[in-house]
Amino acid sequence: MKIAKEGRAIWKSMTEFEKAHYFAKAARKKAEYEIAIKQHIDNLNETAMEVSTTSSMNTNEDVELEVNSQIVKVL
Repeated sequence: MKIAKEGRAIWKSMTEFEKAHYFAKAARKKAEYEIAIKQHIDNLNETAMEVSTTSSMNTNEDVELEVNSQIVKVL
């Protein structure tokens, strides 16, 4: 707790000019984070689209195979 109190005292004693560097760094890190999250979500959406397309293709192939097997049975 002593370290936290000392840190808080140092922060409170700093001028806005001295704190500006830390605020700028925090804003830059937040922007990087938001970009990374957007890219991650985009990648998840692309993967979901690929899985959905593959799944529907497999379903269509399964239906086609079933229909063909029924035709063969009738003949």
